[in-house]
Amino acid sequence: MPAPSFRYRIDTDHGLALAQIAGDATGEYIASCVRALQADPAWSDAYDVIWDDRGVTVLDVTPRGLDEMVAAQTNGQFGMDVIVSDRGSREAVFLLYARRTRAAGRPARVCQTLDEALDAVGRTALPAALDAA
Repeated sequence: MPAPSFRYRIDTDHGLALAQIAGDATGEYIASCVRALQADPAWSDAYDVIWDDRGVTVLDVTPRGLDEMVAAQTNGQFGMDVIVSDRGSREAVFLLYARRTRAAGRPARVCQTLDEALDAVGRTALPAALDAA
């Protein structure tokens, strides 16, 4: 089982972050990734985030893990979260997550491709600072 990994880049000029999670992940792990991004001094709650979860091999989200993911994400109410998930079984979990974060006031959407995610945040391409991520 591949250990989970997390990396991100923040483009302060464009108000956009690209976060990538890979390996076997739990809801608690994803919540810790959200908190790590938000703790970065370059972060602003007004920024949009594209969460690229296509590298996740196994997603194990319990009800408690989902609660932690939502609680971590709804700390920032202004930007939009777009989750890129290309596997149907994971997509259902992320759709539930998106519904709950939207209900708490933070816009969220699930897409199957990076192009769809870019469109959701009003862009046609990643800014150069994020393209290398």
